[in-house]
Amino acid sequence: MTWQDVALAAMALVGSLGGWLLRTLWSSVDRMRQNLTELETRLPDIYARRDDLAAHITSIMDGLRRIEDKLDRKADK
Repeated sequence: MTWQDVALAAMALVGSLGGWLLRTLWSSVDRMRQNLTELETRLPDIYARRDDLAAHITSIMDGLRRIEDKLDRKADK
C-alpha cells in the first residue's frame, strides 16, 4: 500500500463524511422551511391582528369609562 493509496482512502473518507454532513444540513433546512410555511398558515388563526385587537381594546376602554362615570356620579350623591 503506497502513500497515494492512503491519501486517496483518506480523501474518500473525508468526502463521504462531508457529503453526509451536507445532506443532513440540507434536510434540516428543508424541514425548517416546511415548519415556517406551516407556521405562516396557522399564525392568523392563533394570534389576533393588531387592528382587530385595537378595536376590541377601544370598546373595552369605552365600557370602563362608562362604569367610571357612573361611579363618579354615584359618589357625588
